[in-house]
Amino acid sequence: MKKIFLLIFCSFILFHKNTFSQNVIVIDSIPDSLESFIELRDELAISPSGGAALFAIAMIIYTQNKELGRKAFVITLDRSQLVKGDDYKGFRPQRIFDYHLKNLRKKPWIAKSYMLDTSPLLNYETPYKIKYKIKKEKYNTEFNGQVGVYINCTGSIRPRELKMIKNNRGIWKVIVYRNLFKDVAPPTPNVDDGF
Repeated sequence: MKKIFLLIFCSFILFHKNTFSQNVIVIDSIPDSLESFIELRDELAISPSGGAALFAIAMIIYTQNKELGRKAFVITLDRSQLVKGDDYKGFRPQRIFDYHLKNLRKKPWIAKSYMLDTSPLLNYETPYKIKYKIKKEKYNTEFNGQVGVYINCTGSIRPRELKMIKNNRGIWKVIVYRNLFKDVAPPTPNVDDGF
């Protein structure tokens, strides 16, 4: 009986590990220039998980430098999500994107909630090692070229989904992003204990 239970337990663990393909993406620092962001893109966005992490990094950049962040978003978004504009190389995100950016400006901790080892209890302080955990269902097949990935969120119970699509140069771009701009648990303010 113990052998059967052990066999079933081991099978369950193997099934669970194989159901989701998980990636932890680690970067040394948040890029502070367009050139360093493009270098990071060339390194990461060769997979759906890397492209998703790059979008989360663009969110951080936007909270620190609005102009550079807008360029980073143009670089990470699929062409179908862009219109003519002045942000980068004659393009900008569609007008609806500005609604999400307005919310991000008011609540910059949303961007930090996608980094592993952050927490609302610690005011989403940037950890020493910047890591993103991305899940892709192993049996998730492409639909119209799109692949769904899920990025862990420390301010929410569930990971958040992005839809990715590969461009003609083999770079994975974001085609559906709105879940990443949803509210998360706000940072817990430090309370003065009077001592």
